[in-house]
Order: sequence, then C-alpha cells, then structure tokens
Amino acid sequence: MNPTHQHLAELMYQALTLKVGLAVSCEDPRSAVQLFHQARTKAADPVLMGLRVMVSPREPEREIWLVKATKELTIKPARVSKVDDEIVRALGLDDIPEGD
Repeated sequence: MNPTHQHLAELMYQALTLKVGLAVSCEDPRSAVQLFHQARTKAADPVLMGLRVMVSPREPEREIWLVKATKELTIKPARVSKVDDEIVRALGLDDIPEGD
C-alpha cells in the first residue's frame, strides 16, 4: 500500500474508534471520497466496510465524513460535538431515542 493509501486507512481506523465518525477537511471532497474508497480496497480489511465515506452535507465544498455504518440502529449515539449532531441529522436519525 502506498503512503497516501496508508494514511487514509489510518484515518478510517480512527473514525471507527469514535462514537459516530470523523469529519475530514479537504480541497476536493469528491476526489477525496474516491481516494478513500481506493484506500479501503487496497487495505483489504473487511472491518473498513463498516464505514461510510460521504461528502459532508454541511460543508460539501470542503469536507467529507467518515461515518460508522450500522445495519440496525436502535438508539442514536450520545452526542459529543456539533459535528455529531450534523451527522445524526444527515443520516436521518433524529427520531431515534437517545442512548445513555
């Protein structure tokens, strides 16, 4: 894996350790999403498939989100920052009861 893909994979692993995910600032979000997808493919780690890579609806010209994907969500993550609130709204999870 080249150094760029290695760095992007490290960011994805970091996002998986957080409650909801990670916001990443970048100059070209659409290209960045493609690079993250390539890095995930090169890493060949099924754990990374548990992460959605998407252009931020909050800052579509300069930010992407690495967001945990869940098949079933019965409670939304406890909110720890404004970015988490934005991600919860963007994923349409506003009507799910809050967890502890």
